[in-house]
Amino acid sequence: MIKDSGHDDPIPLSELIDDLRLELGIPDENDLVLTEDIFAEAIGPEVMQRVRSVTVHGGVLEVEVDDPAIASLLKYQGQSVVRDVNQRAGRKVLERIKVRHS
Repeated sequence: MIKDSGHDDPIPLSELIDDLRLELGIPDENDLVLTEDIFAEAIGPEVMQRVRSVTVHGGVLEVEVDDPAIASLLKYQGQSVVRDVNQRAGRKVLERIKVRHS
């Protein structure tokens, strides 16, 4: 444990790590798993096969796909997925989806 310079009470290391993670925009592992699961359910297995990568950074779900039609579809469905993730998490996990075609 680390002591707060203004207080005698130690600060748990887990709190410091959580604060740093939030500052850097790194999602909680549970939020990332939940986001990936809901995203996969929302778009379906056929579309998910065309997804090359899914990451979350600073409240943005970044998705890379290999087909321009799939990219358009995901851009269209974006706000619905954001809403579903946030509702299931019980708090704001995502702000938006960024889709890239490679």
